[in-house]
Amino acid sequence: MSWTDIAVAQLEVNPQHVAQLISKTNIRRVSQVLQLSTPELARRAGISTSSAKQIKLEAARTIVRDGPRCLRSSELLKGSSKARPRLSFGCPVLNDALGGGILTEGITEIVGESAAAKTQLCLQLSVVVQFAKEHGGLHGSALYICTEDPFPNRRM
Repeated sequence: MSWTDIAVAQLEVNPQHVAQLISKTNIRRVSQVLQLSTPELARRAGISTSSAKQIKLEAARTIVRDGPRCLRSSELLKGSSKARPRLSFGCPVLNDALGGGILTEGITEIVGESAAAKTQLCLQLSVVVQFAKEHGGLHGSALYICTEDPFPNRRM
């Protein structure tokens, strides 16, 4: 099952909030929940901001739990990741440091100092992965979970 197919009804949150979410917004998939900011989700569903935040958090947890399988560190050390597709950074130094790019089919956490361009890198990779293979992409898709409101779409 793809993370885009996970139903809102599967979320382990207040059933009344899920019912409101479905009836008032026609949102039926977890991926649709994550596309809205917390205040927008609360407004559309007629629920509190804290309830909307709880729903978004549970949606993200559900994707991690029921979505694509992630590699364990022991699998990475044994080299089982070598056959998996990787997304190029477009920078040979970064690609070499990370064995050819970022592993796909999982979650990659990007960490660093404030203003180190983490958000810009993630936004760029979210776009590049959608490019055709002949243009350096994987002709794939990305899930960008923004924990800050509003989404930084002006930086794309």
